[in-house]
Amino acid sequence: MINTIQVWQELGFSFDAVSTGFIVSEKQAKIAAEFCRKQKENGSMVFADPIMGDEGKLYNGITEKTISYMREIVKVSDYIVPNYTEAVYLAGAEYQEGGMDEKGVDELIESLLSIGAKSVVVTSALVNQKEAVIVYDASKKQRHILPFVSIPVRFPGTGDIFSSVFMGSILAGQGIVESAQKSMDVVKAMIEKNKDNRDKFKGIPVESFLGVLDSEET
Repeated sequence: MINTIQVWQELGFSFDAVSTGFIVSEKQAKIAAEFCRKQKENGSMVFADPIMGDEGKLYNGITEKTISYMREIVKVSDYIVPNYTEAVYLAGAEYQEGGMDEKGVDELIESLLSIGAKSVVVTSALVNQKEAVIVYDASKKQRHILPFVSIPVRFPGTGDIFSSVFMGSILAGQGIVESAQKSMDVVKAMIEKNKDNRDKFKGIPVESFLGVLDSEET
């Protein structure tokens, strides 16, 4: 990573936006945090998808130090897109197996803001016993809860699709709520079109369904 960044600097590369994802070590997290900080100073928009865990547990290899460095990335990010598990670990809060009420949502958002988060999108949440995506718009200081009904199949990589569509929509000038809703609609449409695939472990062949991005379903 250090060598790659050095080459970018030597070539004078600049970026409209930077997006972080899965980071495999504390060293990488530290390098990414510093890179995002410098890019932010140069005017780049920073998006962070702090991939660390799911269903209340951290992935193998993720440590408390990694979480602390992820918080450094959060501080310099314009938008963070954690799932509920990741949001809880970033906030130092307790994972609620049965979900949250709206007071719990507000407390989680406040905890994320206290570590330096700005605009926030929390996926895979359970609010008042309903599946939802939580959105906090820093520019308006407004919180939104976007409910959804999940399709009972699981594909790897749907979080990456969500984050990518979200970033693209924001960069295209859409608001955070509209961007989150579009991301939800795209992911749902792609899952619906692939739910009968026998091999779910290969994920969704995104390149075959790019038309979903502009379809009436989204």
